[in-house]
This record gives sequence, C-alpha cells and structure tokens, in this order.
Amino acid sequence: MTALQHVAGFGLGISSGTWITVYLLREFRLPLELSGLLGSVLLILAVLARPLGGLLLAREHMPTRRVMRLGDLAIVVGVALLAFPDRSLAVALGGAVLVGIGVGLPYSAVFNTAAASLPGAPGAAQGLAAIGGTAGVMVGAPAMGYAVQTFGFWAAWLFVGAVAAIAFVGVAFMRGEEELA
Repeated sequence: MTALQHVAGFGLGISSGTWITVYLLREFRLPLELSGLLGSVLLILAVLARPLGGLLLAREHMPTRRVMRLGDLAIVVGVALLAFPDRSLAVALGGAVLVGIGVGLPYSAVFNTAAASLPGAPGAAQGLAAIGGTAGVMVGAPAMGYAVQTFGFWAAWLFVGAVAAIAFVGVAFMRGEEELA
C-alpha cells in the first residue's frame, strides 16, 4: 500500500508537473514563459510540502494514515479545480497549489510506514515503496499525454484524481507507522 501512496504522491507529482505548463499554455493561452513560471509552483510546493508532512508526524500532530489521506484529498480537490469547465486562471492555479501540496505532504508518512512495515530490512521496504513512485511517473506522464491528445485536459486530470482517490481508499486497508511499531 505504501507503493500505491507513493504513486499518488511522487508519481503523480512528476506526471502533473510534466503537463501543467502545457495545460496553462493551451487552456489559458498564456505565454510559454509565464506558463512555465506558474506551472513550476506545483513542483515547488511538492518539494516544500515534504518537510511539512514530516513536521506533522514528528510533532505528533497527525498520524501517518491521516497525513496520507490529507494529501490524497488535496490532490482530488485540486484536480477537480483544474478540470472544472470554464474555470478562471485563479481557480486553476488554486488547483495546482492543492495538487502540489497533496503530492508532497505524505512523503514522510509513506517512508516511515514502509520502514515500520519491515523493521528487519527498512531499506528494502522503502525501496519497494519507491518503485511505486517510479512506476507512477513511467505510466502517469504518458497516460496523461494520451488523455490530453485523445479527450482533453479534463481526462488527464481525471486520471490523476482517480489514482489519488484509489490511494485514499487504500489507506483504510493498511496500518500506519504507529500501528506497526
């Protein structure tokens, strides 16, 4: 399950980051430079949200499974804003902000839980979780591209939201770091 969470986090973060500039360029007819600058906010927030998720765990403000679910929920809401018909640029950017935070927030929770799930070989457990993120990029970016080419950006964002929703549900079937310790 931690691999699925990492698909929804790292995998979808890189996939969404790959397409956000083209989305802003096509959907809002922004200049390429501005589209790239605004689109990079998604990835910058993904990086900044990682230590925020770790801080929530370290200070025991939230358990690992809640942090994972919060991230998944932020992604689902964010892509809904990105895919919403006739949305304004401000709404779309709000969606990109939520996706960026959502993909980064669960990072520590995923790897803490992976390590706790196999205490005799925590590095191996973390490696297995990391495979999910890599697979998410390898499948997610081309899947989004196919969706954009065939149906439009709404379908690409629907794909991202569906994966995050599946990860959200999957959390109910796993034990977090606290339960494993």
